[in-house]
This record gives sequence, C-alpha cells and structure tokens, in this order.
Amino acid sequence: MQNNPQLLVIMCADLVAYSRHMARDEVSTIAFLERNFARARRATMRFGGTLVKTTGDGWISLFPSVGNAVDCARLLHRQVHRQEKTPPSLFRIGLHLGEVRMEGDDVFGHAVNIAARLQTLAEPGGITVSQPVTALLRNASGYKLESIGRPLLKNIGDDQSVYRLVEGADQDRPEERLRIDILGGVRMKRPGGEVLSIRSPHALALIGALALDPDGPVQASRIAAMLWPQKEPKKAHEALARTRKLANSYFGQNAPEIILADGVMLRLNTSLVAVDLHQIEKSLISGVVEPALRRPDRLIEGLVAGLDGISPLFLTWLRVQRAFWRDRLIAGLEACLIRHEDAQPALRAAAEALLQFEPGHEPASHALMRHFAETGRKEAALREFSRLSAHLDEIYQLVPGADLSTLAAALRGSSPTEPDRQKTAEAPQLPQVAVGVIAHDGDMTQPIAEKFRSDLLANLSRFRTWAVLDLADDSFGGANYLLSGQCDTVGNGANLGLQLVDPQTRRIAWSASYAISAPDWRRVQSQVVGRIAAALEVYISADRLAQSLSAAPTNTADYDGWLRGESLLLRWTPEADAEAKDIFSEIISRSPDFAPAHASLASIHNVRHILFPGSPFSAEDAKAARVNASLAVELDPMDARNHLALAWSAALTGGFDEAAVHLDLAVSLNPYSPTTTISAAMGYAFLGDHRRAAHVLDEAIALAPMLRPHQWCYAAAIHFLGGQDAAAVEAARRSGDQIVDNQGWLAAALARQGKTSAAQEAFRQLMVELAPVWAGPRPPEPESVHEWFTSAYPIRAEKDRRAVSECLRQAMQVQPTPEVSDSGDR
Repeated sequence: MQNNPQLLVIMCADLVAYSRHMARDEVSTIAFLERNFARARRATMRFGGTLVKTTGDGWISLFPSVGNAVDCARLLHRQVHRQEKTPPSLFRIGLHLGEVRMEGDDVFGHAVNIAARLQTLAEPGGITVSQPVTALLRNASGYKLESIGRPLLKNIGDDQSVYRLVEGADQDRPEERLRIDILGGVRMKRPGGEVLSIRSPHALALIGALALDPDGPVQASRIAAMLWPQKEPKKAHEALARTRKLANSYFGQNAPEIILADGVMLRLNTSLVAVDLHQIEKSLISGVVEPALRRPDRLIEGLVAGLDGISPLFLTWLRVQRAFWRDRLIAGLEACLIRHEDAQPALRAAAEALLQFEPGHEPASHALMRHFAETGRKEAALREFSRLSAHLDEIYQLVPGADLSTLAAALRGSSPTEPDRQKTAEAPQLPQVAVGVIAHDGDMTQPIAEKFRSDLLANLSRFRTWAVLDLADDSFGGANYLLSGQCDTVGNGANLGLQLVDPQTRRIAWSASYAISAPDWRRVQSQVVGRIAAALEVYISADRLAQSLSAAPTNTADYDGWLRGESLLLRWTPEADAEAKDIFSEIISRSPDFAPAHASLASIHNVRHILFPGSPFSAEDAKAARVNASLAVELDPMDARNHLALAWSAALTGGFDEAAVHLDLAVSLNPYSPTTTISAAMGYAFLGDHRRAAHVLDEAIALAPMLRPHQWCYAAAIHFLGGQDAAAVEAARRSGDQIVDNQGWLAAALARQGKTSAAQEAFRQLMVELAPVWAGPRPPEPESVHEWFTSAYPIRAEKDRRAVSECLRQAMQVQPTPEVSDSGDR
C-alpha cells in the first residue's frame, strides 16, 4: 500500500475491561471479540472505509469521510446492544482527522496516537471526537456534541478540544441521563432533579458498590457475599436478584434496566446513568477542579456513606475502595500541576486542593508558590513556604526540598525568578525494586534482620508507583535496583547497614546505617522507603508515607515480643509453634489493637493441619483463625496480609465467596508483590476460579520469573487444579520440596499424564517426607495419607477434589509403610 501521507479519519476502538473478562472467561471473551471484529469489517466496508488491523481487544479503521466514520461508529454500538444477548462489556471509540502513512498492512502517524488517546476518554458504549472531526459535523443530525474541554492526552499534551457524541450506544435512551450521587450517601435523581425514594439499604448498597467501580463489571457472587454474608450462597444470589430487580424498578416500570447482568457479572448501564464521582474525575481530566475536591475528608469518607451496617465485609471493602479513590483523585490533581501554566487560576486550584489532601505535598506547595510569585503575590508565596516548613518540621522533622528553598530565598531577596517547570517524563514501564538478602551475624540479629526485611517488603508493596520483587539471594531478577544489607550485633543492640545498588552498573545509589530498636523501627522503615522513592525519582509526600506505613504499638515490649514470635514460627517445630502462639496471645491481651499479632495468630491456626500432617482442621482452630483474622482486617484494612489471612480462614470454613472478596482486595492492594499475588492465585485455584488463578500467577511470574522455592510449590498446585499437568510437574520439580506436600502434587500430575512409574515414585517420596512429621493417630499409610491430602485444602469444586483423589489413587498402588520415630516430633 502507498506510504504517502493521507488526510483520513482514524477510528480506534477498544473493549472495556478486556483483561478482567479474559481472566474470567477467556473462551467467551475471544468469541465475543471475533463476532465484533467481523461486524467491524462489514460496517467499515459499508461506509467506504478500511479496517487496517485488529489489536487484540479492538481495531483501527480509516475513513475518507467524517460523516461516514461517525455513522459507522454509531451503527457498531447499536449492533452490540441489539445482537448480543449478554455482552460481556461495551466498546469505547475515538475518532480523529489527521495525516497518516501506510506501511505494509499497518498505519503510522501522530494522528493515530491522538485517536487512540481519544478512545480512552470515551464512556463504555460511547464515542469521543476531536475538534477537526467536529468542524465537519455541523450539518449532522440524530446526535449532538458535548464538550469535555481540553483533557491532557498522555504523551501528547492538551492542544486538542475533545467532544463527546451524545447518544452513546443506545438509541432509545432519554435525552438526559439518570443521576446517581454517591457523595454523602446514595441517591438517584431523575433528569429533572427529582430524588427517587429508595428505602431498601441493600438496593442502595448495590447501586453504590457498582458506582464505585468505574472500570467495568463486578462479579455477582462477590456482591452477594458482601451484602448478605450470613446467607447460604444460593440464598444470597436469590436476594441479589430480587434487589437488582427492585433497584431497576425505581426508574420506571417500562424503562431500560440501569443495572445490567450477563449471568455472573453486574454493571451499571452507563448509557443511562451518570455518577457524580465519575463526573468529578472527568472534570479533572479536562483540567477543572470541582469544589468538592477542596474538602477531601468529607468527599472520601462520604462515599456511599450511611450503609456501614450492611455487613462487616461490605464495610471493609468500602474502606479499601475509598482509599483507592483517594489515590485516583490525588493522581488527577498531580496531573493538573503539570498541564497548567504558573499564572493560571486552575494551577492554584489544583495545588490548593492537593494540599487539602496532603498538607506536606511539596510539588503542590511549589506550584502554589510559583503561582503567587508569577501573579505578583510574593508575600503569599513566602507564607506558603513558612506553612509547609512548619508542617514538615512539626510532624516529620523534615525541611522543604531544594527547589522550594531556592525559590523562597530568591523571593526574600526580591530577586527576579523564573523557576524552570520541568515536566517529569513518564517512565516507560513500572520501575522494579528487588529486596535481596539482609544478612546477620548471629542468633540475636537473625530475627531482627528477617523481620525488618519482611516489614520492608510489606511497606514497599503498599505503593503502586513501583513493583517489588522478593529475592532469596543477591540476584536481581531484572530489577532496576537491588536493596541488600547486613545486621550486626553492637553491644546490647543491633546495627543495620543497607545499600541500594543499580545491578547493571553496580553503582551505589544510596547507603545508610541505622541503630535498630523497637522505638526506632517505624522511623527507619520510613526513611528507607523514602530513600528508595528518591532513587527511582518517584515522589511520595511525607503525609502519604506516614499514612501508608504499618504502625507499631506504643508498647515496645509488645513489639519486641511479636518479633520474637515471628522468628519462632520460622523453626517449624511443635515447641516453637506453641511458644509463638502463647506470645501472640499474651500481646493481644495487653494490646488488642495490634493487628499484626492477630494476623500472625490467625495464620498459626489456618495452617496447623498442614504443619502437622495427618491431623484434621479442627473447629477450635477454625474459630480462632476467623476471629483473629477478622480483627486484623478491621484494625488495618489496607494491609494485604490481613486480607490473605481472612481469605484462607473463610475458605477453610466454607465461606468461599467471602474468601474471593478478600483475595480480590489483597491482589488490588499489593498488585506488584509476587508474595501476595502467588498466595492469592493458589486461593483462586482452590476456589475453582482457574482462569483467574492462572492469570494472577502468570502476571506474578512475568514480574518476578525467579520465584522462591515455596512459591513453585504453590504454582504446582495451581497448575494441577487448572489442568496444566506439564506445568505442574515442572513447577513441583523446581520447588526443591520446600513444602512437605509438594510430592503429592507431583504424583497427581504425573499420574494424570499417564507416567505411572514416575507417579508411584513421587508418592513413595511423599510418604518418606511425611513420616518424620506425621501427626495422625496412626503411622502414615497410603490410605491415611490419601485421606489427609484430599481433605486438607479448601477445594470448592467437587470435580477438582475428585481429580486430586483419583490421580493420587493411581499413584498409590501398594506402598511400603515408612518408619516413624517414637517422638512424633517434626
């Protein structure tokens, strides 16, 4: 094809929430896409265009006519609605007129990039167009254009006026949409402003939960578990169906549904409803700061307010969602600092709003000072510098950065200043930090080094500005930086030396030495995280750092005891296990609000029947695990470890849908922590959500290909339950039998492959591994090992449990009974 520049209309289309749908149901999603690719080809040809290529979850087409491109986009949206009985989602479409070049079967040009960015601004089932397109649509009929301002287009800028084509995907929709307000509660309003009377708290909670998730559909089982955790799953789903029907009825008996379902997923019909929170975020994209952002505490805490009594699980989920929205809005305000010039009122509005969210946000303070300086208000700029200095000193014992201090000095000297506004370039990919070995010099410093490293991994994982790799050695796994250290005994205390190294060049980006004690623990953690952020050129305000780090109790004896208990658990002996349990129980009796002790105690109870093979999961352990894990989540809902503990506790007692909610929260809180996500992936596998399990595991391995040995054990179970026997065998063999049950998963996978001799050998090895740690009422025999293995895990689907059982029986045959010591100790 010719490669001379041509002036054409570019259509970029993209499926909403593609990754989520692929993880949930890959086969159905691919089939849906293929049907729509065929529709796109036919429609493009009908309107005189060319479909250049598909892009996995969308397509790019070219048209010589603006009107034909718009008509084609409208037709495609209508076809999805009319011809798909249960569409998994909708498409977003962006249209731009500009010069393009054809090279072979592909298209290039800045105009293509603009069209792709415009597509991201469209609502599901909607169309966005650029100013060059609208200039040629003045005589169009059947739709109207609505300006959304000049949003900042990623890597392009804000020199494009953008318009929304008002009609979306539904030709039968009213001219104005129903309004859902979730600030200060949940309210539904008709287009004229009439507030609908909704008396059902569960209907309000359902509407609010869907409105809080702007990125696509939500699994119905998750919502049912949150709204009716006390009901059996079947009864909860029936209650959800009734509540959805009730919510839809408020809009009118014959009106289109505002809550759509495709069987297992629910979503708001965004062609019919507008959500106040979403409008605030869209205004931010356009560079407009809504007044509500100036009162962040009221805004965030007011999201879906008044429904805390629905259930503890709903309240926990709501607290996490509020924190996520806080981060989203802060990110939007930070983008406004980049796009606006110093003298513009919009810059001041964004800076002042950010400082309401985080009073110590230095880039916002710097921007506000520049604005005042540029508009001739030198004294106001200096007052802002004094305010920031006092705040940082009083709370964090810090001083403002060099840029602010330099500007303040210039203003005090009445020197003319034109501070450079260097826009921070976006990193091409998420930076990665590998946490390697923190060595130690003896028994006293070993638990300190191990616990400091564990806490540091958890604290780093709370930030979504980098990915965190957990490495067992000083290999770097492709990371941008490697953190390692040495903990040494000094008198009666300990000294920790750390260094952050660029593995490629061996350049030391930062190094420091700290005296470690319980009172200094949080301060040192804060300084280390801050130093890593600086090395990666990622800004984290002192306020956000303080809010995000895990807290230590004021009683230093409790903290020291907790560290000692955690170190005991690493020994994996009955005596150490019992001693650690006593320590955590004693800490909780003195400091009941210390979440880590509750989570640690819950973990002891959750895995006792695995640590003591042959023993059942007792009702006493189940109750203790559930109580302590629930308290840990209630005390600190932003710690993914707490959600993992509660997820496993719920799953072990049959609360599978509740477990899925907590697994979702754990993954969303620490999406770049393989330690979190691989454990969650195994949880999804036991719950029968094999696509989700495989997706989460694949993402974790892509992030950190060099898994730790016990994580390969997890991977073996995930792969076997997902029907991937070759991958299960490979993972099991890479684990080095770090966990005692590993040979069982290997035997099952080999048996299903038909490799009988190898499967029998693996089962024999499982018997050998279990013999010294067996805690059953009689010596381990093939039948008792089979019974324990098939009942030890919270496997939800009977077909999955049956597969484990049948494959192990194939591997069992007749096995000799290994010798067992009289002591029965592990």
